[in-house]
Amino acid sequence: MAAPRATDGSGELRSARLANELKQQIGIGQYPVGTALPTEIELCGRFGVSRYTVREALRRLAELGLVASRQGSGTRVIAQTPRAAYVHSLQSLSEISQYTRDTRFDIQSIQLVALSAEDAVNVPAPEGSRWIQTTGMRRTPDGEAIAFSKIFVHGRFTRLMPELKTQVGPIYAFIERETGEVVAEVRQIIRYAAMPGEAAAALKLKSGAPAIFVTRRYLDLSGGPMLTSVSWHPAERFTYAITLHRDSIE
Repeated sequence: MAAPRATDGSGELRSARLANELKQQIGIGQYPVGTALPTEIELCGRFGVSRYTVREALRRLAELGLVASRQGSGTRVIAQTPRAAYVHSLQSLSEISQYTRDTRFDIQSIQLVALSAEDAVNVPAPEGSRWIQTTGMRRTPDGEAIAFSKIFVHGRFTRLMPELKTQVGPIYAFIERETGEVVAEVRQIIRYAAMPGEAAAALKLKSGAPAIFVTRRYLDLSGGPMLTSVSWHPAERFTYAITLHRDSIE
């Protein structure tokens, strides 16, 4: 089967098309598990793309768990189908609590910070205002990293900082228990973004790699933010699912 030449669009689009074509060929057994893919030079000639595009495509396949590369041995197929993507499904505040129980948040640092201009937009809050910043990795029960996250907790809860690192379960629930304040509403925003350097390093990806950026804002009874979480998920390994029910059926 002749492979389409990926000669149009951006470099990112070309690498995505090449990765998809190779994924399909692996799926139908054209490259069985244990065999080597064509060399980078051969793929460049076959698809009419640069070596950079080929390497990006192979990186995408490696992230899907389909291939593995070794210096001097080329790239070999290690699986016929991609490993399962992490599927995140939420319909209520209680399911956010369940999500934190089904995964674990490995805290790397907790500190009181003055919000940068970018963080102030995400929270949202005035630039330079003081918030507790908790940084860490969200992982599946078997330890696979699914997101790099930062949680910003309002500065009025500073007295709780010593206990935050040992908390199991959702931070918002801990704050409710300790303060009596109530989360009245959660607003979630999901968008495409380029993976920033800090998140990319933590997830062992390239800076600028495609990411799903999730912002979740927990609002108090007055409508002000109690805490905000921001998370970067590798785009190829994350699916968000939601179920909507009709209010009434006439």
